[in-house]
Amino acid sequence: MVLISERDDAPVVEPPHELIRVSHPRQPFVAALNFDVHAEGLARVAAERADLHAIIGNAQFHMPRPRHVPRIVVLYEAAFMEPTPWGVYSAYSYRQLLTLPRRNLAGARGVVCLAEHGRQQISRWFDTPLDRIRIAPPSLEPFGDWIGPPPMDGRPYVLQVGWFHPRKEVTLALAGWRDAVERGLDVDLVLAGTEGPPDRRHGSMGRRILETVGADLVSRVRFTGSVPRAELGAYYRGASAVLMTSIHEGFGIPAIEAASVGVPVVAVCRASLPEVVGPIGAVVEPEPAAIGDALLHACTTTRDVAALKRYAASFSVERQVAPFLELADRIEAKVA
Repeated sequence: MVLISERDDAPVVEPPHELIRVSHPRQPFVAALNFDVHAEGLARVAAERADLHAIIGNAQFHMPRPRHVPRIVVLYEAAFMEPTPWGVYSAYSYRQLLTLPRRNLAGARGVVCLAEHGRQQISRWFDTPLDRIRIAPPSLEPFGDWIGPPPMDGRPYVLQVGWFHPRKEVTLALAGWRDAVERGLDVDLVLAGTEGPPDRRHGSMGRRILETVGADLVSRVRFTGSVPRAELGAYYRGASAVLMTSIHEGFGIPAIEAASVGVPVVAVCRASLPEVVGPIGAVVEPEPAAIGDALLHACTTTRDVAALKRYAASFSVERQVAPFLELADRIEAKVA
């Protein structure tokens, strides 16, 4: 991907690369993003010859380090630096999660992350001054006007969305939903997404569902597997509430996706979820009883649909790009 000022002549960019024009008020600014993981030397030479103003890259991959070309580093989260209860990462994963970010952040002119929680983590784990870290929350990708068939044949349900890595702690979501049902909430539970890597503590998704909710409720839990985005939009629109129980979360995109269709969110007070969900939903302790109580309230209380949609709409492309343009200004002005 090549970013270039809308005022400059566009270079020829061949697929699979992409040219994106940005409005930059001060100076022409050219940046290169996402170099090949296995071609760092070639990328470094190419960057030097391209006379780039800056390099923008993901901190978890190799980045070229040509002389005299400032770097802006994107690190979405440092969540995996914390101890993980689901097992030890492989040496490759450890390199991607710790070694490469530490190398790439060293000497970077700026760092961009998704939320204040990540900003604090990056500062702590990589000794990066807070004033060099900018927050660029993701922009909302609208679902559009496509409306599919009712995904649950008219039955009310609570929805959890994601790639069900053990860090999503789906067992806590299951336990919280069961608590709400046992207290009289008549809604099913839909888990929309892929199973993810093995959960060493709790086993397969089927086992997690059966052992957590019991044989009496297992028929009221639907695990969809991967679904197309249009179908996912239908699941969001039909939900009574969206549930988020992650141990680690860089941002929590399902929160703004739910808000964009007027659906309230119940989340646990971990990682970035309080700052993302707090303005439009319930943030509770990661305990089944607290989650059950919040689900009862969310599913039986009139929601302010307009406020939810306004909040989601605030996550625009302009808001996402603004921190990069600010850093570009600082580089052009030669501000440290």
